[in-house]
Amino acid sequence: MTFFGINFIENQLHLSNFIKYFVTGLLVLALIIAITLYLRHRIQVKYRDLSIIVSTPM
Repeated sequence: MTFFGINFIENQLHLSNFIKYFVTGLLVLALIIAITLYLRHRIQVKYRDLSIIVSTPM
């Protein structure tokens, strides 16, 4: 049976938090880009649809 030290467990938690922050940042960036494109081209509704898809939580 393998027992892990507290340092290993803390490093795993920090890595998990980093991945969550990275994914959240990418989603926010994608949302900003979609909203900007929608505001620039109001006639095309595909950018509005993209912003709705990105902002909807999974």
